[in-house]
Amino acid sequence: MTKTGYVAVSSVSDTPVSKFSASPTSGKGPLKVQFTDQSTGSPTSWKWYFGDGSNSTERNPVHTYNDSGLYSVSLTAINENGSNALTKTGYIAVSSVLSTPVTSFSVSQTSEKTPLIVRFTDQSTGSPTEWKWTFGDGNDSTEKNPVHTYSKSGNYNVSLTTTNEGGSNKVQKSGYINVIAESGTVTSNPRYTVPVTAFSATPTSGSMPLTVSFTDQSTGSPTEWKWTFGDGSNSTEKNPVHIYNKSGRYNVTLTASNANGSNALTKSSCILVSNVLDAPVSKFSASPTAGSMPLTVSFTDQSTGSPVAWKWSFGDGNYSTDKNPVHIYNKSGRYTVSLTASNVNGSNTLTKSSYIVVSNVLDGPATNFSSSTTSGKAPLTVSFTDQSTGSPIEWKWTFGDGGNSTEKNPVHTYNKSGLYSVTLTASNENGSNVLTKTGYIAVSGVSNTPVVNFSASPASGKAPLTVSFTDQSTGSPTSWKWTFGDGGNSTEKNPVYTYNKSGLYSVTLTASNENGSNVLTKTGYIAVSNSLVAAFSASPTSGGMPLTVSFTDQSTGSPDAWKWAFGDGNTSTEKNPVHTYSKTGQYAVSLTVNNSGNVSTETRSRYIVVSK
Repeated sequence: MTKTGYVAVSSVSDTPVSKFSASPTSGKGPLKVQFTDQSTGSPTSWKWYFGDGSNSTERNPVHTYNDSGLYSVSLTAINENGSNALTKTGYIAVSSVLSTPVTSFSVSQTSEKTPLIVRFTDQSTGSPTEWKWTFGDGNDSTEKNPVHTYSKSGNYNVSLTTTNEGGSNKVQKSGYINVIAESGTVTSNPRYTVPVTAFSATPTSGSMPLTVSFTDQSTGSPTEWKWTFGDGSNSTEKNPVHIYNKSGRYNVTLTASNANGSNALTKSSCILVSNVLDAPVSKFSASPTAGSMPLTVSFTDQSTGSPVAWKWSFGDGNYSTDKNPVHIYNKSGRYTVSLTASNVNGSNTLTKSSYIVVSNVLDGPATNFSSSTTSGKAPLTVSFTDQSTGSPIEWKWTFGDGGNSTEKNPVHTYNKSGLYSVTLTASNENGSNVLTKTGYIAVSGVSNTPVVNFSASPASGKAPLTVSFTDQSTGSPTSWKWTFGDGGNSTEKNPVYTYNKSGLYSVTLTASNENGSNVLTKTGYIAVSNSLVAAFSASPTSGGMPLTVSFTDQSTGSPDAWKWAFGDGNTSTEKNPVHTYSKTGQYAVSLTVNNSGNVSTETRSRYIVVSK
């Protein structure tokens, strides 16, 4: 008998925890950035996304940003147990070196009687690509050199805003056009000196909080200044200092004014502030992680870094945005669960492969059958009748003479003399059961073959695990053959067997008598976990160079092999080694222990600190 998905054992192995740094995180383009993986949990592959459409699978890639902008960077660290994705929002700030236009213009005449026709000429520098004129009488134009007619007398302010990809600059000349009524007297317009706005800032990029000193460099004797910093703040000082507390791309505008008019200069993406705050580190638990369907599982968020949003994927097509959801699994299977925890600084996704294991508690069929006759002369026509219980939905008959059938109740004709064994496999969605009646047709009796069943105690535990198997077969078997799933076997009726390695083992019993045999396989029936846990201590853990350190193995589970990595390129296979550090630095130490094929590793970052 085969019971499909009968025993459920979940995985407790760790997935990676993604972490990384970059240097530098801000500067002018093209900006070359070195990224360094700092993930824990022994990842074996990496996938980087740099925010500008580029990616890499190197562990510690170098990437060049050619365009100005604020870029979010993500790293997905992967091992055989799952993956973890960390996104740092607005992490890399690349500033622009583009210049904004300097607006200037002239006119054909500034004063005359109505109607006054004026030709305006753009004299701006810095390669503007767009122009916007306002003539003061409610009319405007986007031409480079427009011609405008004033129909009514009055004094009119004229402004021109020029723009390119680096920003914009606006000049306004107050009372610049003087239109005289037909009966009035024409007077010459005085020479207007409007400020020409210019400014600098230092620094223009960096990590928050970023303190920036702004310096007015305008000409034309401005008497008033108005700054807008792009984050909702402003100032009327000539040379203000402003602090940016949030990451982002900020446009800065300075309007310099005097009695003759004003000039407004806007620098697009003038200040770029990168984010140095950490995104959350996703972590979660579930209870239970294994059981029979329907299985109700409570998930608990254990993430750090103050997440404000959660997205769970349960592996069966269902999702949740609750912090601590409860989910019901209705079908047997192995389910991979992921949690994405997010805050304003980014997001982190943790995926645990095959984390929830749901077993099937429904029974497969119990196969049985009969026939209209069991002996006779050739040609002998026999009607077979399925008598299986457990609601089988499929049947497979083999009649012993090379013939077979998938009917429930077939009729078969034997054309040659002989002694024929008949086998029926009955199946449903929960498993299958095979019954063979040896020598059933011809001279054989109709005695029953065995119906196999067995139990084991215990069915799970830590290696080495000693299990007592008990035969519970009916039908008076006279011989037994056990296979334990790890290469071992036995012909005893009730054997005792020891599993020395961790794993999930399927057990098969074949019970036989003179009438035939019956085979039962319990898939994943014995679950053996690893009792080996690596642990160690060291003394001293800090001091001046050269520093001699004694390391002591404190592992449990009786390891028989040790491998130390001291973080400076040296290793040892002793149980309790002594190592001398000859250079200053902070060293990560790892110990890997082994017994009978079981392996456990402990790594301690920056564990040994050697000073001058």
